[in-house]
Amino acid sequence: MNLNNLLIDEIVLIDDDNIVTTVNKHIIRKVIPDISIKSFENGEAGLVYLISVQDLLRKTLVFLDLDMPIMDGFKFLSIYENALAYQDHSFVICLLTSSEDKKDKIKALQYPSVLEFAQKPLSEKKIKGILERAAAVLAR
Repeated sequence: MNLNNLLIDEIVLIDDDNIVTTVNKHIIRKVIPDISIKSFENGEAGLVYLISVQDLLRKTLVFLDLDMPIMDGFKFLSIYENALAYQDHSFVICLLTSSEDKKDKIKALQYPSVLEFAQKPLSEKKIKGILERAAAVLAR
């Protein structure tokens, strides 16, 4: 699959660790150099952004950390599922976490909007697979 033709308009990184965000941006840019990338340090800021752009219907892949201040990933998912998930299908969420707790994975995958539960750090191989799966879902 040609990654330049994935029909993903934007990637949103929601993670409180600036080093992880910087590394992830670098890896994503190596795979898709021209993709728009937005980043937010907590779930609340990311959610406010997604609400503000939902009417634009941009195909968006969201990488969401679980453990953050202000609003963690599960609180984000709960609000997202109740407020946005069924109004618009232009967002796909991948949980990106350092948690190795199987309970977190089981809980996360119960949310219909979660495409996948991935371990940090991202790699080029991992991002390519996630991008292909996200594009397939967003194309529906």
